Amino acid sequence: IDNKDVIKYGNLDETLSWFHDGKTFVKELRAIPNSETELLLNIKQYREKSYTLVLDYNGDVQQSVWLYDAFLNTYNSIVAGTNVYHFDIKDANSDVPERFKLVFQNPNVSRKVVNRSKLWSVGPNPVTNGTLFVSGLNTDEDVSFQLCDIQGRVIWKTETVGYHNQQALQLPNNLAGAAYLLTVGTEKHFEVFTLWVE
Repeated sequence: IDNKDVIKYGNLDETLSWFHDGKTFVKELRAIPNSETELLLNIKQYREKSYTLVLDYNGDVQQSVWLYDAFLNTYNSIVAGTNVYHFDIKDANSDVPERFKLVFQNPNVSRKVVNRSKLWSVGPNPVTNGTLFVSGLNTDEDVSFQLCDIQGRVIWKTETVGYHNQQALQLPNNLAGAAYLLTVGTEKHFEVFTLWVE
């Protein structure tokens, strides 16, 4: 924090700023974000019940960018251009100043692996006819399957009730030939596979 950063002064109505090291700013000169960076928004003194947050992003940060809503526990991808996010503050605790932050790590693939032993295997890889087989952990737990593109956008997901030895998955037939991230998991364990589709 130095003379290249501009402190935010209060006003009577809605107040929007960045929160950093106990201070609020309207402008900051920062290092280029990495996957550990979090930019905390500070919004207070709401006067209405519904709002629209508009984020203009020129795409010059070489990281995926996500708006995290702590009240709803949701992540929304920020893409180059104008991003529009509607939210309400009608419920208790929906108007806390620290509700929103920008993160630079893909939430779909950034959870900590609880058990790093290989519980599942997938094949064939690359997938050539749209059918993928997942083999491994026998469990009575529900097993979820989620396919994301390399930017972390969820393309497809499904779930099985109980799982025994092998599961055949029919992937969407309109998938472009590319690399994808397949997450297989239960509440206790998950693994992420790089999956190639031809």
